[in-house]
Amino acid sequence: MHHASWRTLTPALLLGLSSIAASAQTVPPATAPDAASAGPHFNPVAKKHGAPDSTEHHGGDLGNLNANEYGKATLSIMVDGISVGKGADGVIGRGVIVHAKADDLKTDPAGNSGERIGCGVVEG
Repeated sequence: MHHASWRTLTPALLLGLSSIAASAQTVPPATAPDAASAGPHFNPVAKKHGAPDSTEHHGGDLGNLNANEYGKATLSIMVDGISVGKGADGVIGRGVIVHAKADDLKTDPAGNSGERIGCGVVEG
């Protein structure tokens, strides 16, 4: 299990649920202001979108974040189908995208989670 913490990602993420996903592209994943250059959700085995704990989900489907009143969100998660490495199923060097709205955990391709409001890179 790996732990990630984000602090004040954007004013839009000051309080409430937003979704988070790993992207398909490797470094540099986010050269466009809207993070579109990060590509779609990381999906190394071509599954449908879903909750990270369901049998059917993209490798990059990481669920939802709940930011507190200070804009801080913390996520601890174990996800089958990906590794913290650089191989075909690895997320090192891939983008981490925060969407504006909560993920419905079922609708392809990104759970009706809205625009991309934050982007980073998984380092290892």
